[in-house]
Amino acid sequence: MENGIWGTGILVAVLVIAVFFALRTTVKRMSGKSCCAGKTEKPKRELKILESEPDYEITVEIGDLCCENCAVSVENAFNRMEGVSATASHKEKRAVLLLCREMSETEIRLTIAGCGFTAGEIQIKKL
Repeated sequence: MENGIWGTGILVAVLVIAVFFALRTTVKRMSGKSCCAGKTEKPKRELKILESEPDYEITVEIGDLCCENCAVSVENAFNRMEGVSATASHKEKRAVLLLCREMSETEIRLTIAGCGFTAGEIQIKKL
């Protein structure tokens, strides 16, 4: 009889732990602390081809990109700018910008911050 009580107790403990983690995740998503909290639509990737050869290639580390939607939102923010074409990867945690004009690190950081992320190391390469 005691084996049945221990088995039931272990099962209840496992269920309590599973419910705890499920509730914690739900609260995190609803509070806006998750990357895509409150967003019902996936952003549509806005592809861009530059009209002339780029002069600069900039690689920006973005450690808090957590999913493809996050990467697309960063890409789109840069692709809306004149003379800039961007690709971002949440797996590589970075964005690569091709520019036909100069862009300051401050402008890059502000653009990324406007998307809700933090820019890390920035590498600028003149082509």
